[in-house]
Amino acid sequence: MPISRLPRSPEELAAYDLIVLGDVPGGFFSPEQLEMIREHVAVRGAGLVVVAGPRNVPRGWERTPLEELVPFAPPTPAVIDREVSLRATDLAARLGVVGADSLPPPDAPWGRLRWAQRIDPATRKPAAEVLAETTEGDPILLRMRYGAGQVLYLATDETWRWRYGRGETLQERFWIPLLRLLGRESVAEGEAAWRLRATPSRIALGEATRLELELGESRAM
Repeated sequence: MPISRLPRSPEELAAYDLIVLGDVPGGFFSPEQLEMIREHVAVRGAGLVVVAGPRNVPRGWERTPLEELVPFAPPTPAVIDREVSLRATDLAARLGVVGADSLPPPDAPWGRLRWAQRIDPATRKPAAEVLAETTEGDPILLRMRYGAGQVLYLATDETWRWRYGRGETLQERFWIPLLRLLGRESVAEGEAAWRLRATPSRIALGEATRLELELGESRAM
């Protein structure tokens, strides 16, 4: 269902298990909304899909709460100066995403992406994992755990080109398993018979932490 406006409170945002952001500047959101998105992923286990673009992502997110959700450190990656084709990694196969039937044949002209970012492996954050890469080995699709949730970063906004050869078939086979993977944590959180919470949610070395185990209607400390 379409929405008329963005959620303005954590309570409104709680209805959503997954957020997808395209090439949107950080200034499009209020500071409160940016922090709300970060907390929704970190604390409530929501999934976040980030689709990079030539204008704003991730350049427009620097020095905002969204910068923490990008699976590599600044600066903004350079652009790959050639057309590229994609292939899945072994990790993607283990997770059941980016299957062979969800990507165009490497030699298909309609399946080549004309714009993509070159992510320097040295800038990747420790928790970042590669699910897909170019046939030359450049990371294109990265997954990162962030608190209770997950972030997926796609370093291109050109998978729409696959429609030229297969209609919506490849788009659906590529995206639906990924969206299910990222939304799973939030759904499980809502259905769980127990929850373990840490206070504060960010723990510094040597800092005291409170753990609370919630079991249905009762609580055990």
